[in-house]
Amino acid sequence: MKNLALLFMVVFFLGLFSCGSGSEDKAKNEEEQSTDNTAGEYSDADGVVTGNLPDGWKNDGTGPDSFKLYSYIMDNTGDIHKDIVTDDWVDLLDKVKEVNVDGLPALTKKEKFQQNKEMISRTWLVYNGTDIICVVVQSEKEKWDNHVASDIIARIKINKRKGNVSLPEPVEKAKFIRPELFPETIAESFNEHYANNSAILSIENIDKSAKIFLALKELGKENLNYSDDASKLVIDSVVNTNGLEDSQVFLETIKVSFVSFDLIKAFMELKKIEKDSESYKMSYDIIKSMIIQTEVNKEDILFVYNNWDTCKEFVKNIEAK
Repeated sequence: MKNLALLFMVVFFLGLFSCGSGSEDKAKNEEEQSTDNTAGEYSDADGVVTGNLPDGWKNDGTGPDSFKLYSYIMDNTGDIHKDIVTDDWVDLLDKVKEVNVDGLPALTKKEKFQQNKEMISRTWLVYNGTDIICVVVQSEKEKWDNHVASDIIARIKINKRKGNVSLPEPVEKAKFIRPELFPETIAESFNEHYANNSAILSIENIDKSAKIFLALKELGKENLNYSDDASKLVIDSVVNTNGLEDSQVFLETIKVSFVSFDLIKAFMELKKIEKDSESYKMSYDIIKSMIIQTEVNKEDILFVYNNWDTCKEFVKNIEAK
């Protein structure tokens, strides 16, 4: 306003302009001031998330009734399904859901937390093909409005993306996606390192081992502590009751099933690496060590590939203990 007063003084003393031009400047100044404080193009620090916010919202993401919008590219675990999990100090108010944000796949959740006052937030983790982008709308609990959050996220634009993006599978599920073809060439490159012992896996051994594990779980012995004498007696008894030769066959069936899944996945990853690179050599040595240490043979690995669903169910039930 000092500039405006000075302008009036100049106009008065020089007698060159009318007061009308001062009024126009005042209106322009007030309009600019209004634009600075209210609706406009929101943009986060990375410029990845933008949006034309509604009336009453400022460009920095501050809204009426204690509402706030913020967004950022988050450091992540590589598994968006783990990254969306609620912290212990926060209360999850509804189930995590799959949604779309600006045409990209996302997971969303609604939470309650303490921040001087009780707060409600709606979080979206958006996958753009390379990054996980976190978008949050929050307000004080008493002023929360689901419609406001829905309106804001509908205005959001994600400016960095790859084409045809889909939500990644959870890491634990990705482990059990059967390759279309067995990676024979890669598997053969380890032929001299496989164990020469007889194959342990069969449909019969898998079925019996599954029943044994279920029986042990009911007895509270699913941790399979075979070094403890009391647990050893229980395991041996349950194994004999369910028709396996001995407990070692049961334990080896479990071990080899897990290892075979891991090796098939490792073979597939090795296929993606340039053969003459240092990364290939390092990865090859890690896989070789795993094969030698676990004493797995190729026949058992092929059995898992050829009986994928049966072995997958067996391993997942044990993982769920």
